[in-house]
Amino acid sequence: MSNLLSLIPNDWQVFLSDYFVSRDWQQLCDAFDQEYQMRGQFIRPDKELLFNALKLTPVSEVKVILLGQDPYHSPGLAQGLAFSIPRDIALRSKQFPSSLRNINKALQIEGFGSLENGDLSHWAKQGVLLLNTALSVRLGEAGSHSQLGIWSGFSGARMHSRLRNTYAMQIIIAYCVPPIPQAWEFIKQCSHLFSQGIKEVVGTLVKQINT
Repeated sequence: MSNLLSLIPNDWQVFLSDYFVSRDWQQLCDAFDQEYQMRGQFIRPDKELLFNALKLTPVSEVKVILLGQDPYHSPGLAQGLAFSIPRDIALRSKQFPSSLRNINKALQIEGFGSLENGDLSHWAKQGVLLLNTALSVRLGEAGSHSQLGIWSGFSGARMHSRLRNTYAMQIIIAYCVPPIPQAWEFIKQCSHLFSQGIKEVVGTLVKQINT
């Protein structure tokens, strides 16, 4: 019996309660459990961090969704938050991901200063849902769980549609990379859509955090 549901905060369990009793959720659990049994030591992030984005951003506090693709597949980077990495990795380090480096450059260009480090958990605590479309990945294999489709039912149109219907026009979705088809089906209908341009995304995030 899968224990994935026990890793999800209660408020998100209630918010997506119909999904968690659906066949789609059971299929997700079965697929992940099978993958974890075979390759658990090579899956990132660590299991307890899979739903870190939901833990740090309560559903009632979501202001903006920053949509990524899948977790970093290099060792020591993934922490369950899209684009975020541990704070002890230096900005000038070769480990510092190019996607996060571009976000930092955009912050500087737009006059918001520079990140102190790559840990974006403070954004998450201010209402930015740092959500990847796939919540796990095989170590060293970018896009591996996106290709398997393990998470498509969870982080796709269902969650985004529920957020839109609950919070009407308050939710803005920004993305720095082209989203997967399941997410795009919702995003292209959203009137508060910001393109993948890093500068636009950064401006949106800062504006929403400060409101």
